[in-house]
Amino acid sequence: DTSIEGDESFTVSMSNPSNSEVLDISDNATVTITDDDTATLTIADQTVNEGDNVTLTLSLSSAPALPWTVVVSTVNGSATAGSDYTSFSETVSFGYGVTTKTVSIGSLEDSLAEDNETFWVRLDNSSVSSVNITDNATVTITDDEARPSVSLSPSTSMVSEGDGTLTLTATQSLATGTATVVNLSISGNASLSSDYTIPSLAITIPAGSLSENATITLVDDNVSEWTEMIVVDIDNVSGVSGVSENGTQ
Repeated sequence: DTSIEGDESFTVSMSNPSNSEVLDISDNATVTITDDDTATLTIADQTVNEGDNVTLTLSLSSAPALPWTVVVSTVNGSATAGSDYTSFSETVSFGYGVTTKTVSIGSLEDSLAEDNETFWVRLDNSSVSSVNITDNATVTITDDEARPSVSLSPSTSMVSEGDGTLTLTATQSLATGTATVVNLSISGNASLSSDYTIPSLAITIPAGSLSENATITLVDDNVSEWTEMIVVDIDNVSGVSGVSENGTQ
């Protein structure tokens, strides 16, 4: 036959010997019929908006002639269970003749600007070995937050050499799920090292934060000079997809 039914067995026994005084017929034999029919269980990739539930359909290529079960569970990818989606692990039962089942998994809303993230749904532990369960599904969570923009402050500042330091603050309009790197360029008629120092030409705003500072240290050289200018611009911004400079700094 062509039904998925698992291995089956029957017993062969003996009875009514012609000479019961000579023959011992208490023995019997068990015959096992190995099922050679196979089926494949598939589960399709899905995309879900952040905060919504995703429904995945398990599809069996042919109907089984017996009830059977399979374990469906989630595995972290770039998305993390507990913060991006609800962890899921469940034994799904297929009744006689049933070829499709569905499972529902929730994605979680947050306020961070992020790239789209993924997790996997896998199949394990089929109760019938003749069902192929090597397929798995990728679920993509589409982020629904606006793309952040970054600005630099103060926009202008008048300082004296003896003031010691000047603090620059890079601020983004929305916290992000990954660090934002703000690369700076410096120009003007003041000279690096002799008039001022800065430890790095990049400000890194940590994931989940709105701002980070950089400090320019002024050098008091005791030399009579014209007023000098330091011009600090945002050269480029990197991090979550779509992050940008807020105008020209």
